[in-house]
Amino acid sequence: MKDARGYVQIAEDLNGPFPQERGVDYVWGDLIGECSVQLPHFRLINLETSITDRGTPWPDKGIQYRVHPKNVDVLKAAKIDFCALGNNHVLDWGVRLLLESLHHLTFLTPFSSTKG
Repeated sequence: MKDARGYVQIAEDLNGPFPQERGVDYVWGDLIGECSVQLPHFRLINLETSITDRGTPWPDKGIQYRVHPKNVDVLKAAKIDFCALGNNHVLDWGVRLLLESLHHLTFLTPFSSTKG
């Protein structure tokens, strides 16, 4: 796979095309509703991407992921509390854009003030 759009194509081949109009909660499926029933103590994700729309990819790496900063609302829709970044894509666009990604994640709950 040379481009993440290939994953989209596989999903559409199996399930049909994605709707053209969809809200920021679309990618979560039933998760948001289920969280309102199950009431988790916190919501943790592993974000395997940089949040940026610029930069030069890390040289000699097969695939570099990034998501446009406008899509941070998708994370906000799920009320994510914590975001793990320790993975093989954290530096796909270099250290400077990792720091930019951290800036875009400032809406997350600080660890010291988690929900009771």
